[in-house]
This record gives sequence, C-alpha cells and structure tokens, in this order.
Amino acid sequence: MTISRSTYEALSIETYTAFDVETTGLDAGSDEILEVGIVRVREGRVRQRYDQLFRPEGPIPRAITQLTGIHPEDCIGKPSLESRLPEIIDFIGGDWIVAHNSAFDMAFLNSARHRYASDRPKIEPNRIIDTLELSRILLPWLPNHRLETVAQHLGVPVVPEHRALTDAESTAYVFRELLPLVLSLDDRMIQAIERIYSGTSDGLRFFFNAVSQLVSVHGTKKRRLRKGGLPNIQGRPADSREEEVQPIRDEDIDGYFRPGGVLSRVFSEYESRTPQQEMARCVNRGLREDGFLVAEAGTGVGKSLAYLVPSVLWTVRGDSSRVVISTHTKTLQYQLFNKDLPLLMKCIPSHFMAVLLKGRNNYLCLRRWIGLLQEMEERLSPRQRRTLLPLVVWAWETQTGDIEENAGFHAERNHETWIQLNCQVSLCRGQQCVFFEDCFFHNIRRASRSANVVIVNHALLFSDMVSDFTALGDYDTLIIDEAHQVEKVASQCLSRSLQPAMVRELVRRLCVSDPEPRGNLVQIQRLLGVRRGGRSGDTVYRTLEKVKMLTAEVERSASDFFQSVERKTVPDLTEGRRTIKKRIAEPSILFDAHAADIAMLNESLERLEECLSELNLHILDMQSAGNGNLGEIRVELESILQSVVELRTLVDHFLSADAATEVLWCEYNERWGERQVSLHSVPIDVSGILAESLYTRLRRCVMTSATLTVGGSFDYIMGRLGINRIEEERRVARTFGSPFDFSEQALILMPAYLANPREAGFSREAAFLIDKVLSLHPWGAMVLFTSHQMLREVHGMLLPSLERRHVRLLGQGLDGSRNALLKIFQEDRSSVLLGTSSFWEGVDVPGSALEMLVITKLPFDVPTEPMVEARTERAEVLTGNGFMNYVVPEAVVRFRQGIGRLIRTIGDRGVILLLDRRIVDTQYGKLFRESLPVDAKICKDESSVVRELEAWKQTEVPKIT
Repeated sequence: MTISRSTYEALSIETYTAFDVETTGLDAGSDEILEVGIVRVREGRVRQRYDQLFRPEGPIPRAITQLTGIHPEDCIGKPSLESRLPEIIDFIGGDWIVAHNSAFDMAFLNSARHRYASDRPKIEPNRIIDTLELSRILLPWLPNHRLETVAQHLGVPVVPEHRALTDAESTAYVFRELLPLVLSLDDRMIQAIERIYSGTSDGLRFFFNAVSQLVSVHGTKKRRLRKGGLPNIQGRPADSREEEVQPIRDEDIDGYFRPGGVLSRVFSEYESRTPQQEMARCVNRGLREDGFLVAEAGTGVGKSLAYLVPSVLWTVRGDSSRVVISTHTKTLQYQLFNKDLPLLMKCIPSHFMAVLLKGRNNYLCLRRWIGLLQEMEERLSPRQRRTLLPLVVWAWETQTGDIEENAGFHAERNHETWIQLNCQVSLCRGQQCVFFEDCFFHNIRRASRSANVVIVNHALLFSDMVSDFTALGDYDTLIIDEAHQVEKVASQCLSRSLQPAMVRELVRRLCVSDPEPRGNLVQIQRLLGVRRGGRSGDTVYRTLEKVKMLTAEVERSASDFFQSVERKTVPDLTEGRRTIKKRIAEPSILFDAHAADIAMLNESLERLEECLSELNLHILDMQSAGNGNLGEIRVELESILQSVVELRTLVDHFLSADAATEVLWCEYNERWGERQVSLHSVPIDVSGILAESLYTRLRRCVMTSATLTVGGSFDYIMGRLGINRIEEERRVARTFGSPFDFSEQALILMPAYLANPREAGFSREAAFLIDKVLSLHPWGAMVLFTSHQMLREVHGMLLPSLERRHVRLLGQGLDGSRNALLKIFQEDRSSVLLGTSSFWEGVDVPGSALEMLVITKLPFDVPTEPMVEARTERAEVLTGNGFMNYVVPEAVVRFRQGIGRLIRTIGDRGVILLLDRRIVDTQYGKLFRESLPVDAKICKDESSVVRELEAWKQTEVPKIT
C-alpha cells in the first residue's frame, strides 16, 4: 500500500527525521555518544543525511567495538560532541523524530544538550515516534523487535554492522512501511490504543489521534480477525475404529524406518539408522504389551521419530486413542509439533490430530481482556496501562491466545498486568461465560480431549498431576522425552512457597493507592454506587470499609512476619552475594521464635476471609434484588477469597511441615536494591508420589533421554523416578547407542598435570591452557563452567590475549543474553563462548562453529543447597554413602549432557578438554570416565597436549556443515 501525499499531510508527517546514536555504553549519565546518524525524510523518501563520528573522552569498550566496528583509532582526529551538538539540534529542527528504542537515543541526546547546549530547547517526547513500540503494537508475532528483525520482515534492506547512519536510514524506512499497517487497523483497535495513550505526552499518542481523525473520515480496510500466529492444532481426529483392534507388528514399524521405506520416500533427507529402527520396534512392543520402557538414545539416534511413529500408529490403529507426549524444553516441543508431526501426517495413511497444550495461565481470557480495557483507569497504573499496547492487535487476531507467541509483551516482566488477563482457574466462569464458545483455553482443551496426540511440557504434566488431572483428563499412554529432567520438574511442581509477593498481589487486587485508589474494592464501590448514608448501600459501604482496613492489616502483619524471619534467620549478605538459602532442619524451633507474628498473620487472614465472605453475601442479595449484573464482581471476589484461603493453608503447611519427608528452607534475595525473604518446601523424595499419583493411571509409558544411565546402569534413574516400583515384568530398560563414530569424530584429552580445581591456582592454569590451545588452533570453542565466579575470573584472564589476536570472547552474564551469545557464536567461527549451567544442555551447535569443548570442572551440585543437602542425607541413611549414591550420579548425568554438546551430526569433528584431574585421581572418577563416548588420553604436561592436538589436526577431514 503506497501512502499518498494527502495522507502524509493529514497525519502531519510529510517531513520527519530518523535519528540514531552509537555510544560507549548504556548509561546516558556517564557514557558518551560515539556517533550520530540522522536522515530527513519527505513523503517517504530520504532527502538529507547527517553522519558524524566523535572523539570520546574515555575508552571505547571492547564490546562496543565488536558491535559497531568502531575502533579507537577510527576516532583519532574527529571532533568532540560538544563542538557539533548545536548543528545536530539545528538539523533535527522542529520535525517529528523517529527512532527505534527512542528512550535510549533521546536520553543521550538530552543529556548532551544539558551539558553542552543548555540554551537550546529540550526535545520533548510529544515529537517522538518510537518504531520499537510501534512495531510491538503492529507486529506482535515477530520473534523479537530488534531493528534488523523488523526491517527484514518489512523488506527494508539491512546492513549487518551497527552504525548510526545506516540504522537511522533503516528506521526511517521501517516507519514508512509500518504506516500502511497502522492505516489498516480496525477502528476498535485504534480506539483502544488511543485510550491507553490518553493523558500521556508520548508522540505516539498524538500520532494515533491523527490516525483516528483520518480513518473517521475515510474509514479503514477491515482486517480479517483471528489470523495471526501459528495454529496449535494440526490434522483432524482419526476415523472411527473398526470393532477389532489391529495390532501394530514389528514389520509395520520396519516399513517406515528401513532403507527405501516410507520415511525415506517422503523425507528426502532421511537416513535409515539401525539404532532408530531398533528403538522404534522396542517402543512398539512396550505399547503392545502395556509396558514401561526406559530408553537411553544416544546423540544421532533420532529418538523423536522412533517413538512418534509407533505411538501415532498406536493411536489410530491400536486400543488407545490418545497419547500424551511431554518434553522439558520448548525447542523440542516445537520441533515435535511443527516439524516431526506434520511430516508423519504425510507418511501415515490414517488421519490423526495433534494438539499443543499449555497451562491455562498461558492463555488470554477474552472476558477479562474486554473488562480490563473498559476499566483500565481504575485497575491499572499509567505504567501498567502502557504494557497493554502490544496486546491490542494481537488479542483481536490471535488464533491461539497463547501469550508466548507475543514477543512484544513479555508476560514475566509484566506479571502484574498478565495475571489480570490470563485464564486463572479461580476466575473462570466456564459455560456461563459469554465468551465460552470463543475461549482460547477451553477450545484447545476440548480439542486435546479428542486429539490423538497431545504435546505438553513437563511443568504442565506434573502440575496437572498435582491438580488431579483437570487439564489433561484421562489418558493411559504417556511418552516422556528429556526424562533426565523429570525429578527436578516434578519437585518444582510439588513445591510450596510463602512469599511477600503473594500478599502484595492480594492487596493489589483489593485496593492500592498509587497515587489514585485502584483495585476491586474501588470498582465495586463505583459500580454499586454505595456510600455512607445510603439506605440499601450503607451496610455494603461499612463492609467495604472494613475490608479495606483488614487488607491493610494483613499487609502489615505479613510485613512484620517476614521481617522477623529475616532478622532471626538470615545472616548478613557477604559481598557479591545476592541470594542466600538457609535450610530449616527443625521447623518447630523456627516458628516458635516467630509465634506472635505468625498468630497475628493467621488472625488477620482469618478476619479478612470472614469479611470478604460477608461482602460476597451482600452482593449476592443485591444481585437477587435485581440491582444490575453483578456476576463479574462476585467471580472476582470469590477468586480473592480463594487466594486468602490458600495463603492461610500455606501458613498452616509450614507450621506443620515434617522435616523427615520435606526439605524446608528460608531464601533471601536482593535484586535491584529490593530485599525479599521467602519460605520454601519440597518433598525430599518424589519417587513414591510419581508411582502412586501418575504411574497407577497409566497402562503404558516410555521414558527416554540421551543420558539416563550411570556407569552403564539404569538403577539410579529407575530409583529416583519410582519406576522400580512398577511390576518387574512390565519394566524394560534399553540403551540405543549413537550411530556416530566417536573414535573418528572426537578426541578427548585430560591434562592431568593441572592443579586440583579446589586449589587457588586452578583458574589461572585453566585460562593459560585454554589460551595456549587457541593460539595454536583457533577453533570455535565453548568452555563450560560450574560457577559464574570462575567464569568471570577466566574471562578476565583470557580477554587481553584474545583481543590482541582479534578473537571474540563471549561470556555469559558479561556480553549479552544466552540466545544472543549463541547466535553470535554460531556466526563467528573463531569466537570463544564461556557458559555456565544453562549451556550444559539444550544447546545445539552443529558444524564448524564448535570444534573444541572445554569442561573446566565436574558439575557437582553445591553441597550446601538445601535440596542437595537433604537428598544427600537421605541417600546416606538408605545406602550408607550419600555422596556416591546421590551426588556423584547427579553429576555424571549432567556431565554426559555437557559432553554431548560437541558432536551433533555425522559430519561434526572436534576436541574435548577435561580440565578436572579428579576424573583421573579419584575412585569416583571411574564413573565419569565410563560415561565418555571414547577413551580419553591422559596428558602429563603441556607439550603432550600440544602433540596430541597437532596429530589430531593432521588427520582432519573436511567438515560437513
């Protein structure tokens, strides 16, 4: 859609300037502007350009040079910002200013104006249009809203190097391409956006006012609603079965996996693999014989198809119409649903339907969304109202209502807003809701009940188990991939927490003042029109006032309780620590010390519960008397009442907790200057709970992962997950080895001459060896750590040497987010990535980007962590050796996950350096050595490491990428 000259004029944007700066850092108060780029646009075309590099007073950080390509030597002889700032301000003039993430650019520009040109007028926000916020409103489906991502989506050319002028020009054209999308918005969307911006001084407020006036005259092109995002339902249900069940034979399975079979005919890149075919046959037998199969499938086996083919065939031809498949990571979940299952729909002649189901709190509630839009001034602060912007277009167009598909909103960051919009069970009106037929959650749940395959994650699987299977309903066939994470996730779902945030949330829902009163009590009072002295409303008014008083009392008593726990339980934070966990070995001693505070908290919660019940009855009487539609108020009140009951239940739980079966701890956090103390409890052993609550409901189950054995045995995982409680004749455990030739693809070296990791000099020796190896062989390298402290130490030691050789060093927590670091690492073949726990698994870097993997230390859990300490003690009691029977096996599984990062495809080739000499020196080191895919070579000194690497390099073959 081409924007006409008259449209530009009607919107008063026939001329605008697009602006961008490159800086030495993120703090406008202390960092400096390095470069300014400005373009002036008239009627959609760039007419003038301004570009200037400046000489900073301070150094240019390495990260900035890596991002922009601006080196210190480039700035020699350049003018100071002070000398050119007036001409920059004059160039911008009185035009509209367009910028991507304008708050950043304008903060630097206005800070410089304040320092160097205070006589010039400040650039006011009512002149600024932020294309970052605009793209979040209009394009919520994008994976992110970085300038390059938005530009690529809109067909705007992108220059990889971040420089001010090129980014300014990209921003100008991005805005031009966004204009047709703005003009095609439905008038309801425009009105909602206008209301959200109402009262602000934001430039987008005035821009959308102009848009509203324009479309009121000329109208808009009506948008097709419910069109955005990916569907979460694929295929259609299987046809009605014949009366006689048709068994799935091994020959049927072989027909899919053998050379020239069904998969190879449909999928051109498919390669027949014997371990995959064997695993598929084994899965089929487990389904046929109502068994519990535990299957370890090495990297490259292709375990996903090995269980998908027989399970799908089983749902359409066997005696179970529904299989639930659970994964730990989103990556695998989406691979199954968006890649593997559509492939099988082409292969399997029978129809089947697959559904991707998430927890109900992931879905938008349409009733609450419409209600919040109508009452946003009373229920949301101005800051919170602004967070609604990325939801406006999305809410009307999404097919799924799944907030995860909206990258512009960030549900975790905007938690206070999202909890007022999601499908909370306590607020769901079910079939009585006017939006029931269109409800995202109920529609997907109904579909999941009739689907053949339901894809979930472990968190939903086990939280559903805790809530008596209300989401998934009855099913008898379960497949759990990434099964090594089951105990961890099940423990999280069975855990309980008592936190100040819960009380703050309760108070926020009832009544807060910031500065104007907001909350449900304010809304109730307005809707009912009750006030002191009113005839029928007087009683309700008094009850409302009492609830307000008791709400404040609950807030005070909770604050007193948590402050008392903090004073008497948590030691002072040592420098650099932001989290402390202190185990509560004797709950009675702890709570005896806080008896008065606990009694006050319990009493205030009880009184609030009674008063809310009284208020609810008053409203019910008024509703019965025909005083308007008060159903929504009652639903909200009943939900709040349930929250109060849950808080009381939690307090009682911690008072009566049994330290013999649960591990309890007090956790102290300090983030962004805010302190918070909270209480937590988790069952020490979840195996019995899994066996009794989950396995007894199943006829058949498959658990699989690349890392399930310890020392070649399944005994540890079978015990931890309670599978050993299943009848022996129903249990099968099998290992399906990787098809990769690790003897040809991987070299593993153990430099046994390094210091013990517990010794002070280990970090320095590790950094020296890594630097030495990379100086001789500049491979793409990933270095895995078990602590952020050691990562920072090694990062600081490596940085000067790598910088001199122009090797990019990427440190987790130092140089960007996990996903950003991975992207850079994959694109820059010579880069070096230092990562901690989140890089030990779930990271897939095939090809030449990763040719050396360094494991600095064996990944033992921190022994003082309350959960680790309690489970170690339990293993000590049961086996006589908690270290060997809990601590070591847990580390071995994690170690194997880390080792698995290197060889991901048949064409990969690389080196693993194991720097922890305990693998060689200790008795338990044997279990780690047995977990290696190929025998390691022990090196007695640095020269032997160098010789082995040189010999390996000589045998290198071209790598498939």
